[in-house]
Order: sequence, then C-alpha cells, then structure tokens
Amino acid sequence: MAAEDHPFLSGPTSKHAVDVAIEMLSGADAGTLNMDGLLSEAAVSSGSLYYQFGNRKKFLAAINKERYRRLALTEDQSHLQAGFDAQTPEEFLDFISEQLRRIATDPLTVKLRQSRLQLMAAASADGDIAERTSLIQTNFFETISQVFEVGKQRGLINPELDSFAYCAWFHGMTLGRTTTELSLADAQRWLDVAIPAALAPLRLPSA
Repeated sequence: MAAEDHPFLSGPTSKHAVDVAIEMLSGADAGTLNMDGLLSEAAVSSGSLYYQFGNRKKFLAAINKERYRRLALTEDQSHLQAGFDAQTPEEFLDFISEQLRRIATDPLTVKLRQSRLQLMAAASADGDIAERTSLIQTNFFETISQVFEVGKQRGLINPELDSFAYCAWFHGMTLGRTTTELSLADAQRWLDVAIPAALAPLRLPSA
C-alpha cells in the first residue's frame, strides 16, 4: 500500500505494521490483537514499533483510524450509479429502496456495518480518533450527497432537501439496524418501516 494511502501514518514501519495488524484482525476488535503475533508476522521489533507509536494504546488507535478510513472508502461508487442515472422520481426512489435492501440483507454489507459500528464506538471513547474519524466521515457524506444534489437539479426529488443532513441521517439509521438485529432478525419487517421513512423527505412536494 502506497504511502499516500495512509494519511494518518508516517514511516514505512508504521504503515506496514498497521497493514499487517488489520489483516490479522479480519474485522475483530483491535483490542484483541496479539502483539507477539503481530511483531512476528510484520517482522518488526517492539522497540521499533513503539518508537513509531509511543505505546500499545496509540498503536491500536492508529489501527482504528485506518480501518475506519478504509471502510468509508469501500462504499462502492457503482452502487450510486443507478441514482445518477435515474430519469424519473420513481426511478430515484426505487434506487433508494434498493440501497436499503442491500444494506439490510447483503452479508458483506452487514459485516461492513458491524465493523463501522465498532470503530464508531472506539471513536466515542478517544478524542483523537473522533477528530480523525469526523474528517473521514464528512468527506464520505459529501461524496454520497452528490447523487442527491443531481436528483434535485433534475427535479426528481424535493428541491429543499438538505443533502448532507439526509446522508448523515441515512447513515445513522442504517448503523442503527446493526444494534437491533439480535432482537429483530427479520430484515423485511425493518425494511417495511425504514423504506417509507427514507423516501418521505425525498418526495416532491404535492402540487
């Protein structure tokens, strides 16, 4: 991974160590990382690692920052294409409905949601992680909001919509699904409420 792909890290040792740690964790909480295993796998010494990061806590914080950054970037832009291509209000609303179905039912997306929620929990407990995460999240929302701005320009959705605020709310709603899946495993029941709620702010005002 190129140096510019790690905006929060400096030095080849730190970048390599974080890459290896993320691969070893495979979605698990950073606190479960086996440091001896990491040092062996990354072929780095504890002295070199802690010279770069200071201590284990700061190293785990760097892992969480980088994991959240990658998760934000993994939002496949191809998922947005149907929204950019929509020509009628119905097509745009169908696009949103399909996104919600994917988010609620696709196994890979469900795992992605779970990872994001773990990292947001870490951010809430660490001001430095929270600050970095905020920047990434803001860029993420701004990217997604472009599809809604195009929809407004084409007269497909409510012209008064605050696109950025809608994206923030939508993201929060879908992450909230992660916290309720144990008690409401039936995704369709959740979708029966979530889809109308998501579409309501988008609909064109009645003539």
